[in-house]
Amino acid sequence: MTDTIKHEREAQGKTIAPHHFSNEADLINRIALGMTSAKFRVHHEIGKKEAIRDYLTPEQIHCITELQRANTVFIGMGWDFEQRKATLMGIFNKNHRQPLIEEQHLPPETMVPKVSGGIPRSGKDFNGILNELSAMGRWANAGAGYPFDAAFANAIGGYPAGAKIPNVENSGFWLNTVDNNLDNPEVADDRLTGRVPAENYGIATLSGLVKADVTLTTLQSAKARIVLTGELKANMAVIFPAWQTSWTVVNQCTGSGSLICRTKAGAGVLVPKGESREIVGDGSGLVPRIVNATTSVAGITQLSNATHSDSETMAATPKAVKALADTLSGGRLLNIQSFTKSGIYTPTPGTRKIRVKCWCAGGGGAGMSKQNRGSVAGAAGAYAEALLNATSFSSVSVEVGTGGAASADGVSLDGGYGILC
Repeated sequence: MTDTIKHEREAQGKTIAPHHFSNEADLINRIALGMTSAKFRVHHEIGKKEAIRDYLTPEQIHCITELQRANTVFIGMGWDFEQRKATLMGIFNKNHRQPLIEEQHLPPETMVPKVSGGIPRSGKDFNGILNELSAMGRWANAGAGYPFDAAFANAIGGYPAGAKIPNVENSGFWLNTVDNNLDNPEVADDRLTGRVPAENYGIATLSGLVKADVTLTTLQSAKARIVLTGELKANMAVIFPAWQTSWTVVNQCTGSGSLICRTKAGAGVLVPKGESREIVGDGSGLVPRIVNATTSVAGITQLSNATHSDSETMAATPKAVKALADTLSGGRLLNIQSFTKSGIYTPTPGTRKIRVKCWCAGGGGAGMSKQNRGSVAGAAGAYAEALLNATSFSSVSVEVGTGGAASADGVSLDGGYGILC
């Protein structure tokens, strides 16, 4: 056994049985055996004084040695003229011409802990592995993720519950809710895939609506705001997935048809043309979201009887409206009723106050004595006016007195009176 062979064995940390080859020439001959394949050709010009280690790595020598025992392989060698180094191109099964990758690169000894007699791999053999691992770490540190991968899902038995992956638009994420999930979250119908939207950006717009029902894709349904346009010629429905989430639906359609948003089998919400609706999915159907009313948004509000409130979130009851109307309409003349003789006064409906004007009958006229001819008119009756509350009675009596009568010379008689009682 040559010093070179001994050196190569020691570099491996394992003794190689000497009966496999006795010197460099023997090893070269063994490498050349079977190299008649048209795909591989041996190029070697190894001088007698040149050491094998100039052409083969310790790992290659070890691998060649171990595999020669089975006598089931042939070895492909190439010559790197620039580096002046023999390169192991491949170790192939003699029968099937398939690469024996595991045997070539990861012989069993390298899979055993060093303390148990295993042979550590050379550090350079891990460059690819370390590069891939570091690239994954860098990708994750940059905040990036990986969209759904069917091959990966099958390889690991499905995504676990709680896994969050980006969508293909890179506009949001899918949250997985079931273990061992193999389903693609992005489908064109209302199927439940076990994934629900999380943190989605943007608006989904559906245009060209006419009369046929439309089913949202999961990517469209993932948006929080859905805008619908088109000219509706008949009533139609927009089918949403049966998720537990909420949407704002804006109906910008024209035409004679109406539009309802619903799930495939559940209840729905009618969205009038030119309006928007807040819609909540309860996992089965859709229901309208009831919000507090404001001066710009329709919703639920509290009623109030107050007539002096400054609130912009409370609504007046009919009672409050009537009270305010009565207050504002005070003094408006509803009717005039005149009495020239006694009778009954009944207020006109809606009357709250009455203004009463009363002129009493005047005294009778009289003449003078015969010695001085003349006459004197009777004095006018007294006048009275009053503002009375008419809400405390339904009717009232009116008495009108008679006027003063004529009398003999020098005598004047009193007039009558008027009474409202």
